[in-house]
Amino acid sequence: MKAKFAGIQYIGDSGVTQICKEAVIKLIHAGEDMRDVKILTVEETYSHALLLTLRYDIQVIVKGGFASGYN
Repeated sequence: MKAKFAGIQYIGDSGVTQICKEAVIKLIHAGEDMRDVKILTVEETYSHALLLTLRYDIQVIVKGGFASGYN
């Protein structure tokens, strides 16, 4: 039996908000059909990543470049 691996694409740079923001904007401008968006949070650092599900169940993670700075 052949193993199936998760095909998750990573975009953006960890800890760099502007690059992560631009990566999301590029997906929107490219006309990607976003089916679902989840915010992933690291509570210790208050940093956030995005898990995007696009058409055909393609998953993309925008690395943890977003931060809230509060509890």
